[in-house]
Amino acid sequence: MTCRGNSMPRSSKKSYSFLGDIKQNEKAKLEKQLKKEKDPEQKTQIQFLITRMEQQEKALQEQMARKGKEQEIRKHERELIKQGKTPFFMKKSEKKKLFLAEKFQQLKKTGKVEKYLQKKLKKNASKDRRHLPKRHDKE
Repeated sequence: MTCRGNSMPRSSKKSYSFLGDIKQNEKAKLEKQLKKEKDPEQKTQIQFLITRMEQQEKALQEQMARKGKEQEIRKHERELIKQGKTPFFMKKSEKKKLFLAEKFQQLKKTGKVEKYLQKKLKKNASKDRRHLPKRHDKE
């Protein structure tokens, strides 16, 4: 393993691929436990764990999709270089724009664009409020 921030190189991902199955089993057990549980506090805690696991799965899938898309772009660029074209390497900002456009296309398909934009506006508004100088009332 390297110390460069890449916590899971390709070889260790393959070595620890069984962890996904364990997580799925654990999630199924939690869902069964949620159905049996009668205590409302325990129910909310179990529900929180389940939603967190689902969010982690979704984030991992998005990360894998992004890496796959980046590999596809690199492969295409290598083919163009072999054909004699000049190499072109995409900047981070261009990659970001490309992935953002892809995300909006996906949101359009599912019809969740409005909800996403509302959350984004709310988040930016809270950031703006944080950076404004605080008002002090003088008595």
